[in-house]
Amino acid sequence: MGNLMGFLTFFMWIVSMLLEDRSVNPDSLNRHKQTPLMLVAMHGKIDCVKKLIEANANILMFDSPNGRTCLHYAAYYGHSDCLETILFAARTSHVAASWC
Repeated sequence: MGNLMGFLTFFMWIVSMLLEDRSVNPDSLNRHKQTPLMLVAMHGKIDCVKKLIEANANILMFDSPNGRTCLHYAAYYGHSDCLETILFAARTSHVAASWC
């Protein structure tokens, strides 16, 4: 468990550093077609969720193998704070207009 926590802390630092450099795409995909927003929602890293949303990460992206979004990951792993933050961002952004 200690190694995982260290990794996640390091990951949060990496996300922060990369997002300071505006040339980094917040919707980059890993080999499982998951975005950084999906990964931090999966692990309940609310600060990273907020940073990625501020960097205009696309909350509507689906991972190809399973058809899941960051909302699915936050809900499945029980991270209600991440879920609420993502839903709030959806209501207050261009996403809301696309649902009308």
